[in-house]
Amino acid sequence: MNQERLVKLQEYLQNDPTDPFLVYAIAQEYDRGGENGLAEEWYRRLIQEHPEYVATYYHFGKLLDRLGKTAEAIQMYETGIKVAMKAGDRHAAGELREALESYD
Repeated sequence: MNQERLVKLQEYLQNDPTDPFLVYAIAQEYDRGGENGLAEEWYRRLIQEHPEYVATYYHFGKLLDRLGKTAEAIQMYETGIKVAMKAGDRHAAGELREALESYD
């Protein structure tokens, strides 16, 4: 985890608290750094505040899967497919479907 980048992202978020990318980037930074609990908190915040942010669903699903929260990961992928299709993002929907099919 790059602490300097994390501090910058949090500063940017203070200046623009409605930017979903900043919340996503912070979640990703914690995720890459192995800070699973903090990553999960930030992904949950992103889902709550910006449920239309498509990229969340794949990465949050992967984290949930790594944490052994399989049922929740499956639900995340299923919801993500719906959100991606609504947004017209077929590529993301396909990636989410592939992740979901890995449970078959």
